[in-house]
Amino acid sequence: MREKIFFFNSKGYRLAGVLNLPSANPPFPIVVFSHGFDSGKDSPRSIPISNELVNHGIATFLIDFTGHGESEGTKEESTIFQQLDDLRHAVFLAKGRKEIDNRRIALHGSSSGCLVCLYYSLLYHSLEAYIVTMVLRAPRTDGYFPDLYERASEIKTPTLFIQGSEDPLLPYTKMFSRAMTALVSLKVIEGANHLFTNPVHYRIVLELTVNWFKEKLIEEFGAAAA
Repeated sequence: MREKIFFFNSKGYRLAGVLNLPSANPPFPIVVFSHGFDSGKDSPRSIPISNELVNHGIATFLIDFTGHGESEGTKEESTIFQQLDDLRHAVFLAKGRKEIDNRRIALHGSSSGCLVCLYYSLLYHSLEAYIVTMVLRAPRTDGYFPDLYERASEIKTPTLFIQGSEDPLLPYTKMFSRAMTALVSLKVIEGANHLFTNPVHYRIVLELTVNWFKEKLIEEFGAAAA
């Protein structure tokens, strides 16, 4: 079931999102998506991942950051820290839905949206909503936010990084992932570019992402509960 949702950030801007719920019985784990610059909830790379997660019993929430898609504001205002504020409100909304198991919230970032996820995990991982895990697709960790790199060891969220071997950002991701002390996996897709425009490469991304979230949000959670 797809539901269009409007909510507000700290500036009072109305933001748009789409909540996708599985057809099974709730409560569901959920993955909140954090898109890159010039993208949004209608990303052709995020929607197939969202649909596949829903097919496996995991809800998704795709949003438009400030100044993107159907959300109010301008792109000039849509800094990484404004997007962090947007993401906080999206997670808060998801956490409060009766269909959602608020013990099983995860983040999915793409490109610059990965910075937003990393900052969320660094600053709010346990304070506002415990984040079980993250998948970061083609992340930007290339030095524009040196304070984040310096505090990478403080990030506690188990994280899967996915990047193409032809993405010029890959060396920075390798450095950043090595600086983390949390459980980290880096999957490099040979021959893939930043956007995974080759359908074969994108299919690998989709499978890696869905399998990681299934493992962390369903399989391991069930084992721990038992």
